[in-house]
Amino acid sequence: FGRDKSPNKFSFEAFYENLNYDYAVIDSINSHNENIFDITGFYGFLPKTKALLEYKFGKLTYENDVPRSGEENEFLAGVKGELAQKLTGVVKAGYQKRDYKNKEDWDKPVLYAKVVYDASKKTNLDLTLERTAEESTFTAQNYYETTIAGCKLSQEITAKTGAYLDVVFNMDKYPVTSDTAVRRKDNMWGAKIGFDTKSRKWFNFGASYEFKKRNSNVSAYDYEDNIASLYAKAVY
Repeated sequence: FGRDKSPNKFSFEAFYENLNYDYAVIDSINSHNENIFDITGFYGFLPKTKALLEYKFGKLTYENDVPRSGEENEFLAGVKGELAQKLTGVVKAGYQKRDYKNKEDWDKPVLYAKVVYDASKKTNLDLTLERTAEESTFTAQNYYETTIAGCKLSQEITAKTGAYLDVVFNMDKYPVTSDTAVRRKDNMWGAKIGFDTKSRKWFNFGASYEFKKRNSNVSAYDYEDNIASLYAKAVY
């Protein structure tokens, strides 16, 4: 929910999310619940651009691995809206602190950027850059530090058909624990190409092919993935 007090140029948004991860018996130690509270204040200093201040609080609860339970606090500042000619989106940076009951903490700067460049009426370029920490599903490490860079090129072919190419690169770093001899580092990249067709106002379909690859300094975690998919969607 939120409120926009426009002639004053001030507005705010508040957000709550509850996530419950319930893993099978073999991985039940990773099952956890996460409550996230987020509030953002905006100030419109230009007709199409707003400055923002954001605070996020998260609470992690691991019933089967209590030392991994903890809290997350994040403070961000940034801008949203029209960033430059033909460039719109949101860019925000700040600091995040993850405090665990009896595991290694994480306390570093973070960055989130997602912008769209309208190269022409038929061509868009989506750019994503993110640096943060995420909960790990590997029991030896409670979190991992991730840096994500992505680029998606969308091209309108006809009035009803479009194609896209999406490329993403991840660099993940895990903390060193007593169970690991070296600090695990993963480099992941993926590419996806596809098309979408809207044959009717209520019906559209498409197809895509995606390739993913992970290279790790712990070779047991290397993998490649090939995914071909078709979809059809009807809306009434």
